[in-house]
Parts: sequence; C-alpha cells; structure tokens
Amino acid sequence: MVTRILALAFSFAPVTFRPIIVSIIISDVVRILFSILGFAFFFLIVAAVVVGLLS
Repeated sequence: MVTRILALAFSFAPVTFRPIIVSIIISDVVRILFSILGFAFFFLIVAAVVVGLLS
C-alpha cells in the first residue's frame, strides 16, 4: 500500500524529489528485512532454549 503511494508520488514528482523517494523506499525495504531477520533470530533463540530445556 505504502509502496503504491510512493510509486504514484514517484511518477508525479519532479526529478529533484526522486532521489528522496528512492531513499525512502530503500529504507522501508531495509527496515522490513531487518525486522524479518530479528524475528528469525528471536525464534532461533527461543527454539534453542526450548531444546535445551527438553534435553
């Protein structure tokens, strides 16, 4: 949804604003990737603790 709005803004924005919009999109993607990685890391830690308690 946000990316669609940004894409619309990108198509209408003058050339001067385009680098700003691109950087916003990149930071959004990076934030999503880091949250996924953080969740996976947290899940791995929880799984390791559970396995440690069960064994």
